[in-house]
Amino acid sequence: MKEKRRQQEDKRNQKILKKISNINRENARVFADLVTNMTPGTLTRLAFQSKTEEFPEGCAGTAWKNIKSKIGEVMSSNKRALKEEFESSKPLVSGKSPAKYINRLKEIQFKLKDKYNYVRDEEDIIDQVLKVLGNSYPHIKNDIYTRRLSFKPVTLEFIRAQFVEPFNDLKLYDSKRRGGKK
Repeated sequence: MKEKRRQQEDKRNQKILKKISNINRENARVFADLVTNMTPGTLTRLAFQSKTEEFPEGCAGTAWKNIKSKIGEVMSSNKRALKEEFESSKPLVSGKSPAKYINRLKEIQFKLKDKYNYVRDEEDIIDQVLKVLGNSYPHIKNDIYTRRLSFKPVTLEFIRAQFVEPFNDLKLYDSKRRGGKK
């Protein structure tokens, strides 16, 4: 009876060892695929640092988790930086082109939507432009607020058109003040 039980236990142990062996082979294959399909650098180092007691040559699952967390950190910090740049409250100085500022906001809007599915619409851009308008463009700010209060449409194209002449006048004034240098 004891002999039969020992034989059954040995069979069970052999099955377990065979499963472990298969798992080790599969892990080694997946780990090798993971590492060979990556460009050398930080992520590769992260993969090679992913060793466990069960997989001293490298654990594919741990490597994958480490890589995902690193990529997630990079992506979330980039998203945060883009949002902060979009929502910056630094006043628009007179030497900076409002049209270029609006274009930069459009770029950020596209990146946030494309990469992170974070939607900022034209109204958000208009609000941001109004927020950062400094003392250089008070009449434009007032015109836009008046237009909004009377429920007339305010578009980015309308705002861009409002800035063309005042910005060119400011550039001309600045260049004259500096002695004609541009």
